[in-house]
Amino acid sequence: MEKNITKNQLLYAYSLLKDYIDEYIYVFNLEEDTYTISDKILDTFNFPDSSFSNAAMELLKLIIPDDRATYITALDKLRSGRQKDMSIVCRWIDKRGIPILVSDVARLMPDENGKEVLLMGRISLNSSDQRKDPLTGLFKKDFCRNDYEKERNNHGHVSGFILKIDIDNLSDINEQMGYETGDAVLRIAADCAKRACPPNMRVYRVDDGFAFLNLVEGTSADAKRVYAVMKRLVAKAEKTTGYNILFTISGGLVAFYRETAPYSDVVQKLNYVMRQTKSNGCNMLTMFSATDYSKHLDRLNLLEHLRISVRNNFEGFELYYQPVVDARPLKGGKEDKTNVSVIGAEALLRWHHPEYNLLGANEIISVLEECGLIIPLGRWILLTAFTQCEIWNQYKPDFRMSVNLSYIQIEKSDLLFDVKMALEKSGVNPKNIILEITESGYIESSEMKKLIDDLSALGVNIDIDDFGTGYSNMRYLQTIHANTLKLDYSIIHKAVSEESNDMVIVQYITRMAHELGMSVCMEGIESLEDIQKLTFMKPDKFQGYLFGRPVNAQTFVDDNLSRSISKRGSK
Repeated sequence: MEKNITKNQLLYAYSLLKDYIDEYIYVFNLEEDTYTISDKILDTFNFPDSSFSNAAMELLKLIIPDDRATYITALDKLRSGRQKDMSIVCRWIDKRGIPILVSDVARLMPDENGKEVLLMGRISLNSSDQRKDPLTGLFKKDFCRNDYEKERNNHGHVSGFILKIDIDNLSDINEQMGYETGDAVLRIAADCAKRACPPNMRVYRVDDGFAFLNLVEGTSADAKRVYAVMKRLVAKAEKTTGYNILFTISGGLVAFYRETAPYSDVVQKLNYVMRQTKSNGCNMLTMFSATDYSKHLDRLNLLEHLRISVRNNFEGFELYYQPVVDARPLKGGKEDKTNVSVIGAEALLRWHHPEYNLLGANEIISVLEECGLIIPLGRWILLTAFTQCEIWNQYKPDFRMSVNLSYIQIEKSDLLFDVKMALEKSGVNPKNIILEITESGYIESSEMKKLIDDLSALGVNIDIDDFGTGYSNMRYLQTIHANTLKLDYSIIHKAVSEESNDMVIVQYITRMAHELGMSVCMEGIESLEDIQKLTFMKPDKFQGYLFGRPVNAQTFVDDNLSRSISKRGSK
């Protein structure tokens, strides 16, 4: 006859095994409501101790509210004798407040009196469903890929959409309020995502947010509804927390019909549209645009070729030069065509490439700035322009070279050092160098003022470029020690072509600059009529297509400096 295993025998077996098994062994006396478990579990969960009474209530404290019914039902079946085995999956809250998926497998055993009241079991973590993220209980992101590829392989194409929803600035929340708060935000948002997810799609945990995948020909309108519902649920959840935790969500949507591309291609589009959302201010939904994405890919292609050119000793880059003339003797008459005095040039970047032909600065500068390539290229521009000026100064000693400075150069490079090195290597006289700084909000900063003072101390000239294009705060002109104010083409063009107040504004700016001891250069001069309309203001310099378009160094010499060179050679 089989002898019953006593409670003490079970506890003895447990004591032998508990330190040699990765899982957590326990004995739960249902009659006495006592619980004994491997003390290793105390590192993960807030058990009262490795042995404790009032066990059922203490265990329910560990289980998240949504899963408590599952545990209560299992215990009732065991106590009533309806079943002798238990195998359930619940989410327990660990010491960090994070839900952990727990598998609880046990069997009733008789005590020394023959009563089946001893529940001998094991607790294992995350063993029942490896597909789920333990924090949110959602499917992991790899299964989003698997589901998409399974559909594509089965049918040769996929129709529907993928909607990505991110928690805005989650990294900032983690840094400022702690990871426990960040995890709480993720759990709140995950609960909202589950409730917003309709039956015809699945939601996955993906990085700082979630992905909704529809593979049954869902439309953009369906996706918009999901995003709108989740936003409402998030707002409601914030209210229930007393607004102690506030966050927003951003969405990106890629819809597809009979799509044959692999999942990786769709994710690239999704990442692109999410960047668009966040660059536009977050807390909104952005739909994928094939036209915009094509432009983005073209920009990436251009960037890669520019990177190769910079790496290959700036191959393909060249400086073109546009003449700057003395405006003071000009009146706009026909005789001025032959009496133009070229006193300098503005160096303008060009790039030659077999795929793109010739591109100007306005087509490549923003790309170069975006990736930081403007910093090494900016050093090359400084040295090339300074060296060219020094060569031309041999024939025309007062000839001045203007070089545009990028905001990224000013902000992220040691510009003062770069200018010093270019001056030393080129041997140019600093007084013949003009550095052009575009007006903008940053020009008033104390760091900018100090940089301008330090550059001026080297002997170079500072011009404020593109004045009148937006910022145009007159106040900084009193404190910025600039030599010349360059009035942008747009404001000059309006002044000479429209019956408006722009002419009065140009006149006012010119007079103000002169009273502050600054010269004035008017850009965009295209006709003798323009000169006639502007000379009464007594500008100091003109620049524009009337006097010459940007050309390479040799053509510039032929068109503008040949007489100076011949005179020099005849002496």
